[in-house]
Amino acid sequence: MAAYDAIHRMMSETWEDTYGCYFTAAQLPEARRLWLDALPLASALADPNLFFVLAWDETALAGFVVAQLLDSNDLFLLRVYVHPEHQRRGIGTMLVNRAVMAFPDAATIRLDVEEGNKRGVAFWKQQAFQETGRKPMTVAGVSISLVAMEKRPA
Repeated sequence: MAAYDAIHRMMSETWEDTYGCYFTAAQLPEARRLWLDALPLASALADPNLFFVLAWDETALAGFVVAQLLDSNDLFLLRVYVHPEHQRRGIGTMLVNRAVMAFPDAATIRLDVEEGNKRGVAFWKQQAFQETGRKPMTVAGVSISLVAMEKRPA
């Protein structure tokens, strides 16, 4: 249960740091709830079809990755979170590499990132992901655009 609480707390803090600017103070709690509840955390931790790895520093959760091998044999990175205090230290790269190594036969690695998340888009480009399209999404009445990205495993 301690891991669950640490994950949820980190998701909330990281999400607000990244996406808080899109929402008014009144919209923010509902938007955060909708976005974070899209990954039912308790069931995800117990789902054998999901790859879930946590990265800890000495005292706190630094980040995590959730990935799923799809029927198409593509690996989809559902969530990659690195706490703002731990970003730019290689944790995100390490987490992505762990997910990719867990599925060595994956044909393609795919993900969606919000286009206004400049740090996220830059990270994925640095990881050699290419944009393949855009998808609209509405969260708490706010329209955002997701950038679909992919790359072939090395």
